[in-house]
Parts: sequence; C-alpha cells; structure tokens
Amino acid sequence: MTPLTPLEDFRRILQYSPWHFWGLANSADVPVDSACNDIVYEYNWQALRDFCEGLSKLPQEELLKDREATYHSMKNIFFHILGVHDGWLNVTAQGESANPPFYEKDFDDVRTMSELRDYMEKIVAKEEQFLETLKPQRERDREPDRRPQRIALPAPAIAT
Repeated sequence: MTPLTPLEDFRRILQYSPWHFWGLANSADVPVDSACNDIVYEYNWQALRDFCEGLSKLPQEELLKDREATYHSMKNIFFHILGVHDGWLNVTAQGESANPPFYEKDFDDVRTMSELRDYMEKIVAKEEQFLETLKPQRERDREPDRRPQRIALPAPAIAT
C-alpha cells in the first residue's frame, strides 16, 4: 500500500490553502469554487481505496481477528467507515444509501473485502454524481482538465 501524502505536503503540492478551512477565502486572491471540494473528496476517495487495497492483501484470519477495538476487526472498522461515509452525502444529503440493502447489513453478514470494495465504489460513484449537481452551471460547462489556478499563500499571521 502506498502511504498517503502528509497533509502539509498535500496542501503544498496542490496549493490548497488552509485559509479555505478557516473561512478566510473567497476573495480575488483565494477563490473558492467546487474544485476546492473536488480535491478534498478525491483525496478522501483515494485514501479509502488505499485502505481497502491494503486490507485486501491480509490473510482472512488477520482481517477478521478481534483487535479489541470499537468495531473489533479491521474488516468491521472499514465497514463502519464506509457506512459513515455513505451516510454523509448519500443517506443524509440525498435520502438514500448508494446500496440500501448493504447499508443495513450486520457486520457479521459481510465476510469479504470484495463485498466491501463493491460497496465502496458504489458510494464513491453516488457521491461524485451528487457533487457534480451542486456545481454552478459555469463550472459544469468548464473543460474537465481546466481547473482554476491555485496560488500559494503564506500562513496567516497570528495576533499575539
């Protein structure tokens, strides 16, 4: 499994300013548009896929071993993460899970990473479709490879 890029490197490489998170953006110098959200969700989806790939390489006994964690096994923890993820933009925002029968399954009813991978990809696809509908028409009409130009900003000064 390829390690995730540390957050500060992620921000530096993509020039995604922390000012977006602090609500200090949306000026001429720091425009906020859906590309900002796209970057965050794409990174999150890649993290899910990387986690799923890593877990898929484990022997079944390691995947299902009780780790004395909240959801016991690594498989159950990943299933919980997917359920919460599905709940954010699918169940809560759109009124329906990416896969309603799977969303309602008990942890013990899901035995393989293949099942979870299929569920994960349905979640991501439904989220992508939903996020696309939230973009203003001008952004939906833009060429997919023409993202807004990002600028690097210094860290904001903290009053002492």
